[in-house]
Amino acid sequence: MKNKVVIIIAVILVAALALYAASKKSDTMTDGDNTDSNATSTASSTVDARDEEVSNTITDEITQELAYETGSYTGESSYDLPNGVTHDMAVNMTIDGDMITEVEVVYNGDDTTGSTDYQVRFNEEIESLVVGQQVDNVDLSRVGGASLTTAGFNRAFADIKATAAVEA
Repeated sequence: MKNKVVIIIAVILVAALALYAASKKSDTMTDGDNTDSNATSTASSTVDARDEEVSNTITDEITQELAYETGSYTGESSYDLPNGVTHDMAVNMTIDGDMITEVEVVYNGDDTTGSTDYQVRFNEEIESLVVGQQVDNVDLSRVGGASLTTAGFNRAFADIKATAAVEA
């Protein structure tokens, strides 16, 4: 969201500078005799066309729709260990302006298989990899050495994206 605001401000500044330069050029051209009236008219038309183009660009930036609705979402998933044990997990995520602002992974059930170490390493790294990222830029594989946990996260995250997606 901040990037879009910076882009909009930059476009407005460029437009203002272009208008200022064009008005100075137009003032210089109208100080001459009447033979310059065609040149002034052409310069004015060019400035008008540029103004319209800049205005359309600014309008497009401002009205660009977000791909995901701001809110808190939960996606659920499970993953199977090689020994046949299934782990259930829930991913709680907050999205604000297409940006992930919070993430939490909760595992359901007791773990007697020894895979807790993978879950701990996954949880230690997931926040730094996801929070602050645009939703569509997150593509994870083997976080903290936990490929199965990451696969479960990716499935839950896909559900969150589908739920949060803005309908066109």
